[in-house]
Amino acid sequence: MYKPLLYILLMYFLYACQGQTAEQIEVPKTGKDDQIIYITTINSANDTLFQIKNASKGVSQILYKGDSIVLLKDSISDGFSNKNYTLTEQNGETTLRQKGKIIFQNPLKK
Repeated sequence: MYKPLLYILLMYFLYACQGQTAEQIEVPKTGKDDQIIYITTINSANDTLFQIKNASKGVSQILYKGDSIVLLKDSISDGFSNKNYTLTEQNGETTLRQKGKIIFQNPLKK
């Protein structure tokens, strides 16, 4: 119960320390059987992508550069997407696209 709240506070604190303002994030309500996964990804440009995945419901909420984005499981690309954004994770590489243009990419480190 406290884990989502602590994660949101952590995200806010990290952005506040960088001089940016974090927007309020509405975390979808979860049931006791939901599988929630928290992921923090940092790329080589030191950009941070925060993810809260509800694997049971097929929903991923991300925070990137102050924007809170809700994505739904995409059956075609095996990732998450909405009208403007697509998030894919393949072979250890995370890619976020906005209208087809890559805005965040974290390649697999060897």
